[in-house]
Amino acid sequence: HDHGHDHDHDHGHDHGDDHGDDHAEASGDSHAGHVHHGEYNPHIWLDPKRAIQQVENIRDGLIAVDPDGETDYTANAAAYIEQLQALDAEFTERLAPFAGQTFVAFHDFAPYFAESYGLEAEFLVDVPEVNPSPEDVRRVIETVEASSLKTLLTEPQAGDDAFASLAGDLNVKVSVFDPMETGDATAMEPEAYFTIMRQNVDVLEASFSSSVQSWLYPWMPQPLATILQPTWATRPFATVVQPVGVR
Repeated sequence: HDHGHDHDHDHGHDHGDDHGDDHAEASGDSHAGHVHHGEYNPHIWLDPKRAIQQVENIRDGLIAVDPDGETDYTANAAAYIEQLQALDAEFTERLAPFAGQTFVAFHDFAPYFAESYGLEAEFLVDVPEVNPSPEDVRRVIETVEASSLKTLLTEPQAGDDAFASLAGDLNVKVSVFDPMETGDATAMEPEAYFTIMRQNVDVLEASFSSSVQSWLYPWMPQPLATILQPTWATRPFATVVQPVGVR
């Protein structure tokens, strides 16, 4: 999808200037009449490569307001970046056998993840505030059937029941991919990002391995989404939760 950068949808992020072209290249054709994310898609945390840029931006911001902590922030960021690089290498190896395969999402939350690992992303709607039209639903059904997809991927707050009817009609199962747009207290744990991302790739591998795969999560009002600041920054200014927009 070419997500029509003419439309504004402010998610309240600082995305960095480097990702606009990446998203445009990964996007494909637009769907007329859709509301779009705006110039930049906000969901960069789902790609470990781009999460590294977030860590670098946080490090630099902390140093700017607390220059005395530069040594600590630099060392802690370097250690966290090393973990992200290892995670990216792991995912590259695990997903390489599925390069070129297609998944379908309800809204446009995974273009960076898909581009980073050589996958093809299709989306029902660009933002979750928009109800899918009958044409959207028909197009997704056609994609699922044409690609022999056998799994719909919902998200934790939506639950399996949201897909019961569609999954039954298409004779597919429902699995869960967590985009980390919301979370409970466990999401604040130091290893939460790595744990959840590995669980997501487990689900994706299983879906692809059974000739499956479709990421759809149902339309529903979303609470304030957050990206949890990594705990590598140990000085007082590090206890920040970065808003990523109201759904």
